[in-house]
Amino acid sequence: MKKLNLVLSIFIGITIFSCSSDDNSNTNDTQSGFNYNGVFYPTSNLYLNYINDEPSDTSISLIMVSENLIDNCENNDVDYVLLQFSTTSADVILEEMTYTDLDYDFFDYVVFNNGVFNSDCDLIDSEMIFNDSTDSLLADSISLTINSINDNNIDLNYSMTREDGSIINGNYIGSYTDVSDF
Repeated sequence: MKKLNLVLSIFIGITIFSCSSDDNSNTNDTQSGFNYNGVFYPTSNLYLNYINDEPSDTSISLIMVSENLIDNCENNDVDYVLLQFSTTSADVILEEMTYTDLDYDFFDYVVFNNGVFNSDCDLIDSEMIFNDSTDSLLADSISLTINSINDNNIDLNYSMTREDGSIINGNYIGSYTDVSDF
């Protein structure tokens, strides 16, 4: 009987220790940013710009960036994603849906890492990954999915494929700043 109690005590002890908390693991389940060539680039800020000059000139810009460029433009080592696309409606609003280059004109897009901005907010250096004005960096396909959006927060995923087959996949989950009236 003593042997059985000893075995039972050891079994209970092993069970208790094997069920202990794993609090030492990383609790940050989701980090906003993009992956390119196996490297993750964080983008912890999102700026949203609704442009509604006239019904024929309506567009939405999403700028995801690793640094707060509103308070201080002069930054080094900036990771940056700009997706700007035309809308077909005079009521410019970002909705929970998927936007692709098949249905919307993504006329302005730029993705770079290690960007350097001067105090006038001019980009003076970077490692370009995608750029709508450079033939070798053109996107063959673009997809943007808005999973949820409200007055304060947005959850989105995006992917871009370059004509040479290079791909970026990214996401942003968190608060955003509406710069439409700046």
